[in-house]
Amino acid sequence: MPHGRTQEGRPEITTGGTFQFRHKLLYIANSLVDHHIGLEETDDGVWSIYFNTVLLATLDERDYIIRG
Repeated sequence: MPHGRTQEGRPEITTGGTFQFRHKLLYIANSLVDHHIGLEETDDGVWSIYFNTVLLATLDERDYIIRG
């Protein structure tokens, strides 16, 4: 994962394909169940979501929408 501000810890994907971000439960993918993802803030309030070194999507914390 590139350098930058990261969320504390590495969120684990639940059996429902969700992860917790800032007290919100967000859906990412059922195929990632029981895996961890990485989050890196790349712009003010915009986060990159990684699985290992692969960029999956971005998350805008202003509206909590994940864009692939």
